[in-house]
Parts: sequence; structure tokens; C-alpha cells
Amino acid sequence: MIHARLVQDWLEGWNTRNLDLLMSHYAADAVFISPAVLVAEPGSSGSVRGEAAIRELYRRRLEHSPETSGAGPHGAARRLAVGSS
Repeated sequence: MIHARLVQDWLEGWNTRNLDLLMSHYAADAVFISPAVLVAEPGSSGSVRGEAAIRELYRRRLEHSPETSGAGPHGAARRLAVGSS
């Protein structure tokens, strides 16, 4: 997989609110670890396990985030860190 394609698809999916495109590179057993999970789910471990759970997290975040046209206080996503542990 080319990382640039993953990043481009993720950013386009987020900015256009296309959850299918945003999730297109996640495996069924993916694990998402982020401080953002702690904010979204206080008391959690900071991780979300499984494609379905990650999809639900993103769905809720998109539902509660401002439009990504730039009119909202956070505007559109422009960068995404990709890496492995």
C-alpha cells in the first residue's frame, strides 16, 4: 500500500464526510489508539478495537463536528500521521 493513497483517502473521506472512503483502509481487526479516544470516551483506555467500533467512533465525531468547509472553528483536516509501533 502506498501511504500517500491512505492519507489522501482518509483526508478526503473526513473532509467530505464519506465514512466508507474514510474507513476503506481499515482491517476488520484494526486497533485505533489516540488521545482523541480519551476525549470522546472518558474513562476508556484510549483505544478502539475493530473496524465496526472505529467506524462508530468516526461516525459520532463527524456527526458532532462542524462542517469541514472551513466555516467551522476547526476547518478541514489537512494532515494525518501514519505510522506503526
